[in-house]
Amino acid sequence: MNLLCEKTFEKESGKKLLNLIRDVIYGIQKDKEFCFGKLISYENFENVIRNFILDVMKTFLENNKIADECVVYIKQLPKGTKGLFLDSKKGNNFLVINECVIKELYDGDIEQFIAIFHELNHFKVKYDIRLSEINDDIVRIIKEKLIRESSQDPFNEIGSIKSIKKGYMYVNDDYYSANYELYSGEVYANIKAQEDYLFMLKSITNNPDIQADIINFFQSEYKSTFEKNKKYYDNHQRDFRTNLNFNDYFLSYEEAFDLL
Repeated sequence: MNLLCEKTFEKESGKKLLNLIRDVIYGIQKDKEFCFGKLISYENFENVIRNFILDVMKTFLENNKIADECVVYIKQLPKGTKGLFLDSKKGNNFLVINECVIKELYDGDIEQFIAIFHELNHFKVKYDIRLSEINDDIVRIIKEKLIRESSQDPFNEIGSIKSIKKGYMYVNDDYYSANYELYSGEVYANIKAQEDYLFMLKSITNNPDIQADIINFFQSEYKSTFEKNKKYYDNHQRDFRTNLNFNDYFLSYEEAFDLL
């Protein structure tokens, strides 16, 4: 099941958000400036975004008949971190968006919605796995997650390639620490976030001609980003040469999984 659907934008928060985007887009023709500040206060805008994110999560859970709880925070996060998705074993979901993302969005950088949808897709993947929505992407994400978890030293002695615990060898995390943007779960979330962003923009209108213009603009504007993500995702090779158990080979994630 998709993260976004028509029902998402039938909720009050979805309607408010689409109306704001629509008003801003139409206002550009007059003021030549894309900015939500002329339509709504920052405090109210932040509430609209928070409620929208919450409703996306709740709608997805409702559609799948799941009664788990969701909480959304907008707060300051470390530089370079746009958001976090944290889940607990008790069925709670915590999604955190860096307040700088909301501020940039408020000032007119509408592309920041992709950062929001990125975190929401981490939430979706959790439930895809739980609901046994098995496909090549989900299997790949699970396999690479297991590889990465296997690379963590349970004795917290990451400083050395070999644990001082007798007879215990582990694969260190150098590869994923240095190449986090290539991690399958991250690239997949990027790809899906762009698709959701386009779905949201198309939902602004029912006019097929305008929707076609939006699609054409989106494809031309984000072509290089799409190609970059696709290249990362299609490239299965992993350079594990810094990791003891993988010796000097370039392996695919499937080969690394089998070797572990």
